[in-house]
Amino acid sequence: MPLWPLSQVLHAAASVGAPESPALLATLESYRRGSAYAERPRGKRHYYDDNEWVGLALIAHGDTSPAQRGSTSCRRGAWSRPTAASVCGGWRVVRR
Repeated sequence: MPLWPLSQVLHAAASVGAPESPALLATLESYRRGSAYAERPRGKRHYYDDNEWVGLALIAHGDTSPAQRGSTSCRRGAWSRPTAASVCGGWRVVRR
């Protein structure tokens, strides 16, 4: 399955208030390549928008108050500073 549909499953779970699923997070981890998530497990291509959707979904899981941003998975590193930097770095490259 491509990363984008998985990100939408993560969003759906967050929108209905479902707790983070260890199985979903393990599946997501199979997409990790370096500091970002690849298009597919064992894939090499990274799409910035797919990584942004994943980040938003992970943040939505833990966004219970303005003072408490970031879910458990964010704190564990699923949406880590290097991943965010990779996405932001892509914007800098594209905008030049």
